Amino acid sequence: MAGTYFPAFRRCTCGRHEVISLLMKYGNSWWLMLGLCAFFAGECVQAQICDYTSIETSAPARRYIDNGDGTATDKRTGLQWKRCSEGQTWTGRTCTGLATVFNSFFDGWKQALQLASSTVYAGKSDWRVPNVKELASIIEQACYGPALDLAVFPDNSTGLPIGHVSSTTDAGTLDLVEWSVALAGDGNIGTSSGSNYLRLVRSGPAPGAMNDTGQDWWSGRLTNYLTSEPAAYPGQDASHGRDARAADDADGHAGFSFTKLDAGGDPLRPSARTWSCVQDEVTGLVWEAKTDNGGRHDKDWSYYWYNPDPFINGGSAGTADSTLFPSNRCFDRGRCDTDKLVADVNAEGLCGFSDWRLPSRTELRSIVDFGTRMPAVDTAYFPNTMTPTTTDFGFYWTAAPSAAWTGWIYGVSFADGAEAPQRNTGMQHVRLVRGRSSKATLGPHLIGVWRPSTGRFYLDMDGSQTWTPRVDAITDSFGVRSDLPVAGDWNGDGFDEIGVWRPGTGRFYLDIDGTFTWRTGIDLVTDPFGARDDRPVAGDWNGDGTDEIGMWRPSTGCFYLDMDGNGTWTRSADKITAPFGAPNDYPVVGDWNGDGVDDVGVWRPSTGRFYLDVDGSFTWTRGVDVITDAFGIPGDIPVAGDWNDDGKDDIGVWRPSSGRFYLDSDGSFTWTPRVDAITASFGLPTDLPVVGRW
Repeated sequence: MAGTYFPAFRRCTCGRHEVISLLMKYGNSWWLMLGLCAFFAGECVQAQICDYTSIETSAPARRYIDNGDGTATDKRTGLQWKRCSEGQTWTGRTCTGLATVFNSFFDGWKQALQLASSTVYAGKSDWRVPNVKELASIIEQACYGPALDLAVFPDNSTGLPIGHVSSTTDAGTLDLVEWSVALAGDGNIGTSSGSNYLRLVRSGPAPGAMNDTGQDWWSGRLTNYLTSEPAAYPGQDASHGRDARAADDADGHAGFSFTKLDAGGDPLRPSARTWSCVQDEVTGLVWEAKTDNGGRHDKDWSYYWYNPDPFINGGSAGTADSTLFPSNRCFDRGRCDTDKLVADVNAEGLCGFSDWRLPSRTELRSIVDFGTRMPAVDTAYFPNTMTPTTTDFGFYWTAAPSAAWTGWIYGVSFADGAEAPQRNTGMQHVRLVRGRSSKATLGPHLIGVWRPSTGRFYLDMDGSQTWTPRVDAITDSFGVRSDLPVAGDWNGDGFDEIGVWRPGTGRFYLDIDGTFTWRTGIDLVTDPFGARDDRPVAGDWNGDGTDEIGMWRPSTGCFYLDMDGNGTWTRSADKITAPFGAPNDYPVVGDWNGDGVDDVGVWRPSTGRFYLDVDGSFTWTRGVDVITDAFGIPGDIPVAGDWNDDGKDDIGVWRPSSGRFYLDSDGSFTWTPRVDAITASFGLPTDLPVVGRW
């Protein structure tokens, strides 16, 4: 399914002046602006537009499990979605019919809530209207018209690109105005009192680490802030999620859970009066705390958006501040752009960390508190948050370019939580983030094999550790018979992609866009890396959230690691480790200590023991590093992955004679009967194993 493109919704085209005037007039109602754009311009194209070459995907098809019943389960959030909007019918392959329009002027929100509460579908009766953060979680930011991956949500019939309704109401309006997400358009988020479509959701079996909205009150037709839910408006935001079941304000409003950190990154009491960072205990992200003292982190500073990386900047690098034409609106004149700010904060080592970055849309949205406004955030942990003034719109930059408008970057307004693109020639505020919560919420690693005779990967997409027809993936041919397979998160989206290494040329062929097929001009052929008898490895050697290539050389036992991630050997930057292992060993790579950086290791067929670099020094440290008990027999092939989702990688082997994986499920580095996993047969004796979060 991944990488399939379908004709869909209308793309409405306006000139730049029409866009700006409509934005100024209608503000956060971006879906309305697009509808008016169609009316005024009268120019539409019947096709979805996607930009996978310069915008990172946010909700690709491989993130979902097709349940085969008209529903799909998001592996990241655990939410189960109806694949069609209400009013449409699932045919087994696509959605037919017209989506129903719910108009709030005529009690549309009430009708949507009531319809959800009475819906029985796919054998489930607990369907509901999603809250605004849940609804936004399925935005595919690389596409617009619609902003969805059509392989998962093949809605093929709409009218104007209006929004989809959420169960979250507007904290600033004493009337029934709800939040909507322009899924049918370009994914903007704003308030709506007009027409919307409806897509139903239900809580999955294992919800991921996703913050709730903070809305812990209910609404009636003309009244907000009710203390109980009106019977006529069932299933509102406040009735579901963490802020309904874990509403403890001791560590954050409603369902939020935060920890203040001091300048060294150590936790402080909730009552601390000064702090430098805030750790989100739900998502695992760490946030910069703003100040009001004129220093680098002062709330008043604003920055140009600048990203010179053509693969993720949406086709426009933005504006680089310089000493030639400096801005005086930030701490350091001439360094008022986001690229320089990130470099300066990392050089500073804020809270002891040097991996700060701009947040994604999902990440910045995660701390928005839709239960309040001006600002829409918990001020007990995030004081000094800017809100709009007559001269400052109060938006904060994300890292996400708009697929609809080149040179526009998504911002989040903490006045109320709205999301809309802002010109990258302007200046907005910044709150930096660090952490890799996306991987931590994707669940355990999954098994797979690569078949040399066909070049196809067979991947266990649903995590059942057995082959499930019509659910698990058989990829297009990728590689030739003499290649060796690799898997890694080449693009930093939290999912692993496929690849091969070709011994004859020493080149890696990597599926950069995660479509499970080779796309010339997009996917990567590296420079030669390694010698013919080497064995390829892949891992995150530098902790940047993406995986890099590497080699292990049996003749010397040394690993050759691409530390700077540029896909070529750089003598001054890349690493040759001390000898690690014997010529007949097999290399293994994993994050043995849970620090977010992959470590090296080998498996010895003659003894079945793993030798693991537990301290991450890239060398054998006697008395510290681990020699495991015997695990596997000669003829097995070692694998490594986080089988139990505890943040650390565990050992395992694949047995070609039976096609079974033997996995150390409890992470004890030894075989534990009735605890560790023996999978069903998966693959043929001539296959080669791969492991990843597909």
